[in-house]
Amino acid sequence: MYNFNIGNTNIKDIILDTPGYFGGTVDLLDWIISIGGSGGDTLKISNNKDAYIKLFRGKITNSNSIIDFLETSVNKLAPGTTMDGWFKNASKAFIVETPSKENPNATTTLYSKLKSDEKLQAHILPLLNLSENSIYVIANSATITYGLVDTYVDRTLKQNNPVKYENKVDQFKKEVEKAASQQSEFIDFWYRIAKPGVRYKLNSNRLVVDSLRILQNGQQNASQQWSKKFGADVSLGVKEFITPMNMYASYLNANGQAEGTGMRLFMAKAVEEEGLSTYSHELTHLIEEDVFLNNEKTREGLGGEFYPRGLFETYSGKESVLNLNFIYDHNTTNRTHNASPQRFQTEDDMQQYTQRLLDVIYTLDYAEANVILQKDKTDKQKWFHKLEQEDDTGRITNQGNQNAIHKIDTIRKISEDEADALKTIDDLVEQNIVASRYEIEGLKTTGKAPSNGYYVIPLFTSNYAGVQNDNGVSGDIMMRRQAHELLAEYGYYDGMVPYISNQYLAEATQDGKVLSDEYILNKIFKGQYASITDFKKAMFEKRIEKLDELKPVSITWKGQSVQIDNFEKINQLMSQAVEDDLKNVQEVPGGWNNMRAEATQVEQLKKAIFIAYINDTDDFKESIYNEKAQVKKYTVSFDKNETDATGTMAAQEFEHGKEQVLSKNQFERIGYDFIGWKDINGNIYTDQQMVNNLLAENDGQITLFAQWKPIEYQVKFHKNHSNAVGTMENQKMVYDQSYQLNKNEFTLDGYEFKGWATSPNGQVVYKDEEIVTKLTDKSNHIIDLYSIWEKKPTPQPPAVNKAPVIVATDKVLTVGDSFDPLKDVTADDTEDGQIIIKSEHVIKNEVNTKVPGKYEVIYRVADKEGLATEKTIIVVVNPKITGINHVPVINAIDKVLTVGDKFDPLDGVTAFDEEDKDITLTQANIIANNVDTSVAGTYNVTYKVTDKDGASTVKTITVTVKAKDIVDKPDDDTSKPDVPNDGTSKPDVPSNGTSKPNKPNINPQTGDVASVGLLQSIIVGSTSILALLLGNRNKRKR
Repeated sequence: MYNFNIGNTNIKDIILDTPGYFGGTVDLLDWIISIGGSGGDTLKISNNKDAYIKLFRGKITNSNSIIDFLETSVNKLAPGTTMDGWFKNASKAFIVETPSKENPNATTTLYSKLKSDEKLQAHILPLLNLSENSIYVIANSATITYGLVDTYVDRTLKQNNPVKYENKVDQFKKEVEKAASQQSEFIDFWYRIAKPGVRYKLNSNRLVVDSLRILQNGQQNASQQWSKKFGADVSLGVKEFITPMNMYASYLNANGQAEGTGMRLFMAKAVEEEGLSTYSHELTHLIEEDVFLNNEKTREGLGGEFYPRGLFETYSGKESVLNLNFIYDHNTTNRTHNASPQRFQTEDDMQQYTQRLLDVIYTLDYAEANVILQKDKTDKQKWFHKLEQEDDTGRITNQGNQNAIHKIDTIRKISEDEADALKTIDDLVEQNIVASRYEIEGLKTTGKAPSNGYYVIPLFTSNYAGVQNDNGVSGDIMMRRQAHELLAEYGYYDGMVPYISNQYLAEATQDGKVLSDEYILNKIFKGQYASITDFKKAMFEKRIEKLDELKPVSITWKGQSVQIDNFEKINQLMSQAVEDDLKNVQEVPGGWNNMRAEATQVEQLKKAIFIAYINDTDDFKESIYNEKAQVKKYTVSFDKNETDATGTMAAQEFEHGKEQVLSKNQFERIGYDFIGWKDINGNIYTDQQMVNNLLAENDGQITLFAQWKPIEYQVKFHKNHSNAVGTMENQKMVYDQSYQLNKNEFTLDGYEFKGWATSPNGQVVYKDEEIVTKLTDKSNHIIDLYSIWEKKPTPQPPAVNKAPVIVATDKVLTVGDSFDPLKDVTADDTEDGQIIIKSEHVIKNEVNTKVPGKYEVIYRVADKEGLATEKTIIVVVNPKITGINHVPVINAIDKVLTVGDKFDPLDGVTAFDEEDKDITLTQANIIANNVDTSVAGTYNVTYKVTDKDGASTVKTITVTVKAKDIVDKPDDDTSKPDVPNDGTSKPDVPSNGTSKPNKPNINPQTGDVASVGLLQSIIVGSTSILALLLGNRNKRKR
């Protein structure tokens, strides 16, 4: 582990020749003997940090840690050299370190990243002891990627064709540098877009373990290419680094999976485009809540796979889909996505790009609808399908509110009558119509899209639907599509993030509502639209109004250059394409069409026009519309500004530079007077005021908030008797405040004042000095209160108080019955009336309905004067007559294993009970288990099963573990892949952690740095032991 150079000095050599060079005073022979006694586990490569502490510190060197030792040695032997520079130069790994353009202070050098992480410090020495072309490493501010050179370069060429091998290695290194740049672009994009408060979470040392496939001629299957863990066929990088550092995993039929805080790739290769897509996919799983959603957490009802595919993952497929490119450098002319993440410098850039992209899509979808809506009902029935929402009955891992009912998307055919009713674009939106070529279930055009699927949204397959779930989330397909539409119209943090996160969960909970589409959209729309359907219709209308402003573009269509000067030309080309598809596209018996959607003439035409616009506008940095002199308008919205205010007011459109009258207030609020409007800047406006230029010309909307003032009123007090005397002033009150009524100042001889009535002959409504509020909702109203008098009674002799009477009867119960001591027990008192029996009135209750017997229950009740009475009842609990309960039966047999075999004590063990039937066994049913499959011997496993009536049975089996000669066995990998449910998705399985190494033997296995024969060699001679510890000694350079 110490066979590396610092400057011109080889550390292994200097330790051998001059053991005291680094400050130690150890006797070399004693030190060698101590190494021999340290044990195989200590000498493993993965334990090199601990080995330094045990074998080097205080013996060879006085440095406290391997880090201190290296840095002290570099300072001594190569003064003026940085640790980062020395390490990158000293390691034979191909290391690419990519500084962050957006966060230049972030740590991106490999040595510094490894040093900063206690768990990763153990990687330093192994990386210094690699062979040439063994391992490559990519380091950026967020991740460290480890991969094999063998995955990309055929190692057999090194012997068969050395020149070609070196050329391939050089080519591979350029590809690694490009991939490193694209990884860094992905991280830098999110650093630009993320809110300042969460950007620091992008600075991390997450490990990315590349695919362990070995590139060799004749092996195209990924599983066949997968490197062994040990043996002759093992990759050089696996042998030297991956296996020793416990990073090996068996092959999994998936592109990749998240593991703990990092990720691992299987079929995909990190340096290739599929691997970069997987990188963006798995990082989404790891940081979507903390960074992408600004700590708002994923929305209740949405599965984990909703966020990567179709949203934040950069899609690697060849299909034209609604997807923002956050990682690739794709500056080609035939693309249907942005060329690179550099297009998005700000959140506004994301909104602008998506809005202008949808300008094209809405225009083309309208052109298609405009043609087909003129056809007869037969053609419309063939052309259109209907998208519907259906209750999600599958397994929902993120249910959230238990009252929520989440939905999935389904697509079905429409009837002739339904087709005949489709006349306008609004009809298509309101009826949730999609093109019949929409592939929902694999290639099938009808069916269901279960939640948490790997869905992408096709760019050119028309989707006119707008759906919302008023009691949860909508289906995955529509949620993705509408998330992009909200991004386009309202921005990333005001549109997309609240729609797909729990941003409004606390408010919904406080309001006692489910966090539904309806609740969130009302927050986003702020009264502008009543529903997503209204929003979708408005989006079409906005584009339709600008059809005559489209910029001209030139496309290549059917082998010819075609100039599109206006929408009429698009309509003409679309008519021809629709006719071709009506004639040539047919449904086959399997439920899909005889050609893919992208192969249809309509979608080919749409794609050609879209590509022309994305190129001509430089990734939609420019509008697709010609600029023309037009009146600049803005919208004034009116807000009630209080939840208890009622009424509605339509938004009002204003023109810049033109005076207009504000609409008359239509809001009402009980107990308040409307006094005008106030904007967000504090400007005040009166009702129906003449206004001009409420906003700057570049702003499009302003909200005026109603201002309310509580009404004022007075309370007038009346003596209400001709003989009463005294005076009281009127009491002034404000509607939204509480007041204590003035103390009564009137008197009437022989009468007692009882309170105030609202009419001369009415009943008492308010007591003297009672707290009151909101006595009227009429401004400046006078509330009349009238004194109520009661003649004072003639004194009567005190009555004799009588004790309460308790009514309760004895009870007979059966074991298992419930007993409520308060049931059917009442008490009455002559003076106080009925007394409600409560638990405190039961002063004795020892009734146990589980045990037969005779019990007393004693009640005690006292009246308001303290006079009490008691009553005792008898409760008899009779035994319950039941049938004979059978004892469960355990079915388990003895087992014979071989050392190293896996043993599952529940495998093949069952239990049956005559009354309870099959009983599912768990770990709780194993009451004893001393099986150790690493040591030969005889062991016992004891099971215990108890039925619902408490009857138990116990069974013990014998497990015999036999010895075997061969001990090496690769670790099993029990990871399971994500299984995509459509034809174009890639699998991707989240996981909770990395594979664990096999339990170590006393002597290390093949693949560890320590040799099995190390301890034997110590007895034979010190020189061979030291060579094993430090590596093969090179010829000394003097």
